[in-house]
Amino acid sequence: MSHEKTLKEQRDRFVAFSFAVADLFIEVAENGKIIHVSGASKALTGIDEKALLNRNWLDLFSTYEQSKLLKARDSNVPGRRIGPILVTLNEQIGQKIASFSAIRMPKNDRFYISLGVSNEFLARIAPLVGLPGTIGFTDRDGYADAARDAVFDAKLWGQDVELTFFDFVNADEMSRRFGKEGWGKVEQMIGEMMAQYSFGGHSAGLVAEGRYSFVHDKSVNIDEIKQKILDIAKTAGADVDLQAKTVTGDLKTLDKKDISRALDFAINEFENKGTQMKVSNLDEGYTQYLAANEMKLKEFKSIIERVSFTQFFQPVIDMKTKEATHYEILSRFESGDTREWIRFGEDAGLAPDFDLAVCERAINHIKFKAGGTRTKYAIDICGQSISDEGFFERLKELLGKQKGINDRLLFEITESTNIENLTQAGTFIKKLQKDGYKIGLDDFHPSAAAQQYLDAIKADFIKIDGRYIRRISSPRDAALIRNLVKMCQDSGIEVIAESVEEKMQADILLEMGVKYGQGNLYAPAGPKPDYVAKST
Repeated sequence: MSHEKTLKEQRDRFVAFSFAVADLFIEVAENGKIIHVSGASKALTGIDEKALLNRNWLDLFSTYEQSKLLKARDSNVPGRRIGPILVTLNEQIGQKIASFSAIRMPKNDRFYISLGVSNEFLARIAPLVGLPGTIGFTDRDGYADAARDAVFDAKLWGQDVELTFFDFVNADEMSRRFGKEGWGKVEQMIGEMMAQYSFGGHSAGLVAEGRYSFVHDKSVNIDEIKQKILDIAKTAGADVDLQAKTVTGDLKTLDKKDISRALDFAINEFENKGTQMKVSNLDEGYTQYLAANEMKLKEFKSIIERVSFTQFFQPVIDMKTKEATHYEILSRFESGDTREWIRFGEDAGLAPDFDLAVCERAINHIKFKAGGTRTKYAIDICGQSISDEGFFERLKELLGKQKGINDRLLFEITESTNIENLTQAGTFIKKLQKDGYKIGLDDFHPSAAAQQYLDAIKADFIKIDGRYIRRISSPRDAALIRNLVKMCQDSGIEVIAESVEEKMQADILLEMGVKYGQGNLYAPAGPKPDYVAKST
């Protein structure tokens, strides 16, 4: 081997390893055999370095992961990192969860892999966990959240991502031809493929009927993805009329709030106009958002002043007895999408005003409509409100005028794992608890950072984010939830699972020690708090 070649190999190894410092570094030859190992091989895999040599690299990973990782390697552009993503190691290694990053170097046929188990690292990427066997399209709201998470993490890691929108122009025709179930199977295959190429493996979703989108690394070849979609449809016998549009963006020029606004605007535009949408980059989307929402801001202020929203009630259930412990009060706007209105109110800085209006409405219900009962109710307070200096004083003044409701009114802090000032949040909660109110953390992520939040914010209960409950059949997500439940049990914190849709989910949760559930398995939100226990 020449001196020049030796130096090149050492340089490539150094650059690749520096690209993603980890517990274990693996170099793979073009034939898939491991030719170099450095790091904590025995601790991470149970196999020493010498024994790993000449083994196929895919053998280290769960059978669920292998096809995804092979596709990632084969599509990798030299010099462009894959990951970081969470992966599950081979079942014989004990299904350990590790962070996976990889890279090819230019003019080099070798594949460099780094594996790590850093808690801080896993905390960052836990929300982007992909699902073995169930990857595919998320629904409209789920995609908006997943896209936002993916773009935020790309900004954090300094990676370039884009959104590409696909419009199945003749989706109605295909649905009639194949039937809803048959066309749904075709869409599921397309969704699984798109998810494989999406950033983090979990940011492909349904925006509207026949309209889909995914967040992806800038290096992804959209023409190839489009052809793969057409090939899948053709194999199934579907003649798809497909249009595509990519929205770019320099994430360095926008902060997280502006990115959120631009994403919402772009997704809404696509939902309504398909690929005829005018937005072509996120900066432009943010500008159009500001122009389009001047009138919307006035309308939202009017909604608050007139208390022009209705209340729906969804029970929280003791999953053993099937009895309701309390009801969550959910706001519904008379026009438009409630979720988008609430997010808009947060972006516009009007969340504290809206939360106070919701609280006043809930108090009126407790006193005048449910005064003859001892039924308990929970309402939401967003993270922005608890960061507002004047909000607590206004809330305390409102609550101070009431008597005997502190044991009937509960508060849930929404988007709790996005709270930046944990000390401020903890102080806010302590003040309400001192007056006898129970406080919970809503939309809680079972990530490695969970203990930090639980230590800083002494909540009475948490509600596990429904995205994790829907993915509970995944070994990785089940492990994350189980660890969170154990933390809460050790701290004396009650756990509620939201979005419980299937009996299988309830059974797993009960086995884990989760006592309370909320979701359509028991009852959807309705205009009255009239839940009657039923057999499930």
